[in-house]
Amino acid sequence: MKNRRVLFLFHDENRHNGANRSMMDIIDYLAQNENIDPIIVFPKKFGTAIDYATSKGYKVYRLRYGRWDFPDCISGIKKFRYLLKWLIKLFATIPASIFLCSKIKKKKIDLIYTNTYTLFIGGWLKYITNKPLIWHIREFGKEDHNLKIICGDNVLYRYLNKFADRIIFISKSVMDKYIDHIDDKSKCSVLYNDISLENCDIISKWNFTNESINILIAGTIQKGKGQLEAVKAIKCLNNTYSNKRCKLYIAGKKTGEYYEEILRYIENEDLHDFVEFCGYIDDMKSLREKMHFGIVASTSEAFGRVTVEGMLQCMLMIGANTAGTSELILNEKTGYTYTLHNINELAATINKCVDNLDKSEIVAKEGYNFAIDNFTKNKTSKEVAKLIRQLC
Repeated sequence: MKNRRVLFLFHDENRHNGANRSMMDIIDYLAQNENIDPIIVFPKKFGTAIDYATSKGYKVYRLRYGRWDFPDCISGIKKFRYLLKWLIKLFATIPASIFLCSKIKKKKIDLIYTNTYTLFIGGWLKYITNKPLIWHIREFGKEDHNLKIICGDNVLYRYLNKFADRIIFISKSVMDKYIDHIDDKSKCSVLYNDISLENCDIISKWNFTNESINILIAGTIQKGKGQLEAVKAIKCLNNTYSNKRCKLYIAGKKTGEYYEEILRYIENEDLHDFVEFCGYIDDMKSLREKMHFGIVASTSEAFGRVTVEGMLQCMLMIGANTAGTSELILNEKTGYTYTLHNINELAATINKCVDNLDKSEIVAKEGYNFAIDNFTKNKTSKEVAKLIRQLC
């Protein structure tokens, strides 16, 4: 089998960023099984993803290049400063592109791979070198991360149409947002994230030795992730159903206005005994081993890696019936769903699951089997390998 060299463009240097982790899992498989020689580019000099890539022996370039997304919540002087910083990085992208074009020629790189919608440099490299480009779209943008494209979404759509030879979306929900703007729909496909088998663990957490039911909500602490709604559901569980068996654990960096808002609510409602902030957790597997239920309250989850990782550790997943979460949780089959933002329904669902732990265990194990069958067998990595071989 012909050896192929692929240039992978990353938007971030953090290994624990979901998009980076998923992309690195694919790269590991391609390097080990498909005769793909990865060359990885990062926009920073230091970071955990860079450390990981170098530890695997991959060729790594650290360059300064820009992104075209920005937080929609900023305004005034903050927005001006952000745009000024963006302009500086835009100009920095020019020498980075020149450098990479020379490397593409010198190292005989066969294909360019852009990870996430946030980068435009892949389009530039495609235009200059005419090498095939795969563009992996992992986010809605505004709906899940409250991000906008600086020059407007139409610029992104033009780039996708003009430069991308193949476009991969991480869920049907994400593709539905973009597909009407893509001229050649045959170049679009949906590939769910692969999840490493190291996250699998069907331990005996359902053999209860005490009365406590541990519930986890994990992810960046921001309004779109719905942590406050989960806290309010715990209050409803206590007051409406007199169910005080459950304790909510919130995993995520303790910072920002939304975090402060949650803290005030916990204080005002005297929920200290029922809610605990875990902070940023590096070893999520060890934390999940202690959890029974998981909540995904996100407004728009592009895929739902947190959902799948919970399933793989035999947690009973309860999620808002929207976006990517609705593609993963089949109600009363692989987990339970509730109507987005309906706190009373979420509390009622938790209470139902606590009242019938035997059924909850059956559903959790079905979720485990579903996740094993669909997300741990390198299906996406194998499909990516096929796309690469088709294009170069």
